[in-house]
Amino acid sequence: MPEVASSGVAPKGETGLLRTPPYYKVRADLFPYRPHDGPDDISIMTKGVRKRPKRVTNSLKIGEMSEFVSYAHVAYQQGTPLNVLITARLSTILRNPDHRLFSSNGYDLMKIYNDGWRRWCWRPKRRFKAKSIIVREMSPKEGEHIHHLTHVPADHIPAAIDYIERFTGERRLSRKRTPDVRTRGEVACGEKNSWHFATEFPDGKPEFQGYWAAAYIGKAEASERLFRGRLVPNSSKLERGIEFGGRIKNSRYDQTQGYIIGSAARRGRYLISRALIASRNDAQTGLR
Repeated sequence: MPEVASSGVAPKGETGLLRTPPYYKVRADLFPYRPHDGPDDISIMTKGVRKRPKRVTNSLKIGEMSEFVSYAHVAYQQGTPLNVLITARLSTILRNPDHRLFSSNGYDLMKIYNDGWRRWCWRPKRRFKAKSIIVREMSPKEGEHIHHLTHVPADHIPAAIDYIERFTGERRLSRKRTPDVRTRGEVACGEKNSWHFATEFPDGKPEFQGYWAAAYIGKAEASERLFRGRLVPNSSKLERGIEFGGRIKNSRYDQTQGYIIGSAARRGRYLISRALIASRNDAQTGLR
């Protein structure tokens, strides 16, 4: 019998032709995720081991704006409406070497921020559940930032502003800004404009408290989708511009929100708190 070569394939010959070729001659590629061409790309060999690349997305999935609105509706029905919208520029925080989270990437920072917010809400002086939706976005002008839609009782809003001030390391502006530079519904903002604390500002007919804010943080969903090889308006997106079959007169809900880098296993574009998920599950099963 001819000897098998080191490659695992028998030499040609009468016996070699009868031999079944060995399996796994070429290592299977188990990492089909799209690699990211940038400094955060980890789809390379490290000490002989190939790591899984991070996932990259350029929009929310179809139907996720409706998903955010459904969570906001459940919170409203249970008497804890999502009444506060916090915006923070993570790129500014990450560029500050004096900040304690300087070495964190955007996905990890979102999780750390959410955990800190949950603990803050459950301190003895407050004791309310952190019902939140956090969405990451990227824009050429502002860089990466988060929109944090959450419930804060009216008497705890000043303390919540203090917490955001401590987390970002940027003091609040001592005076109110002029209307031409103030964001919609703005209550407070940082001195360097790296964070804003605002309440909901309706863009149309009032639905319920939290509806328009939830629709706004879901604006990264595409306003068009492919149907039989051509682009048609995305009817699953609740709020979109008139040119896409919606009722909004401007393009506020139709602008793309950039590429977001997640982790190897998750897209990492948004995060919904456990308390809010549990609230909707209880509502769907008839519990309160």
